[in-house]
Amino acid sequence: MPSAIAEWPAWVEYPKKTPYYDKDPEFNQRREEGDPRGSITDEIAARGNSLIPVFEASQLAGGFTGKEKDEIMEKGCLVIRGVIPKEQADQLYEDLGNYVSKINSRITAPIKALLTLSSTLMVSVIVPPLQPFLGLGPHIDAGSFSRWADPAYRKAYSDIFSGNFENYDPYDLGARISAVQDLYKASAHSSVFRSFQGWTALTRTAPREGTLLVYPHIAATIAYVLLRPFFKPPSDELQLMDASKWTVDKDSSWFPGTVKTQSQRLSRSSHPHLRLEECLVHIPVMNPGDTVWGHSDLCHAVDSEHHGAVNASVVYIAACPSTPASRAYVKRQLEYTRSGRPPADFASATTLDETTLDGYVGHTGMSAEAKAAFGYYL
Repeated sequence: MPSAIAEWPAWVEYPKKTPYYDKDPEFNQRREEGDPRGSITDEIAARGNSLIPVFEASQLAGGFTGKEKDEIMEKGCLVIRGVIPKEQADQLYEDLGNYVSKINSRITAPIKALLTLSSTLMVSVIVPPLQPFLGLGPHIDAGSFSRWADPAYRKAYSDIFSGNFENYDPYDLGARISAVQDLYKASAHSSVFRSFQGWTALTRTAPREGTLLVYPHIAATIAYVLLRPFFKPPSDELQLMDASKWTVDKDSSWFPGTVKTQSQRLSRSSHPHLRLEECLVHIPVMNPGDTVWGHSDLCHAVDSEHHGAVNASVVYIAACPSTPASRAYVKRQLEYTRSGRPPADFASATTLDETTLDGYVGHTGMSAEAKAAFGYYL
């Protein structure tokens, strides 16, 4: 079932250049340096979220088959069911609710402040039913303008910029592991390298029930986003979807949906050939303990509506390969978490000291595998 958005939410559009781009010389400099095929968008519009690969955790002991790997790498996202047993996930959510219910007003104040920040600052999120949420429209994480401005990041997309799109491999980490995705320091950007971002569901989530939407074709999407600033649309709006009518833009420094301090934004007006209304699709129904994963270049959004009966609650757990940037991040994170503070990238968002919270046990009883993940042995 396609499960595209029935009525497009009031997400921000990026229809034209604003003075922001004229005031910043870097946008002009990058312009001087440097179209998804119809069959791709047609297939997504027709098949919707049935294109998203779905697996059972119990079947992955031996890894993925070659065919499964190819499918995952093309789509850039996948669902793995039953990673955490449903009963355990239910208990985790119940424990979280019980803990929060005991917290006094002194602690709820900073929590409320945190909830006004972008989702990249939170390790979990709870969306109540019947509460509109427009804060996370179509976007791509892991930096925005840094993809053009940082030499190593730009090199990771060299096949796209040189016109060899067919040779582009989103999973080649050769140049990407050295990319500075937080070149412009801001709360929206993390210094840790996440090859796959991930959601772990603590409750049921479903289309129109506070879930995730994704654009299930990674290479075509990022290629279009990266090349979009160098082309301008025809003056006749009736010819907008005819790619042959677009021309090279030699004068403008407009990078559509790009603000240095934010994730890369996309919209119907700024990136029309992506056909977001038809191709940005809800992920399948998620049950407690299921996980969904997406490449760091994956275009995604959070459902703007929730018509379900229960809170939609998820935990963000990413897959981070052992790169120099990730190791450095984990070392800093261990230092901070042992003292009850958030990771270094987000420490400025709150002064909360978790060691003072009722029931805090720190890393007591942590397994060797968990300690390795926390960086104890680096």
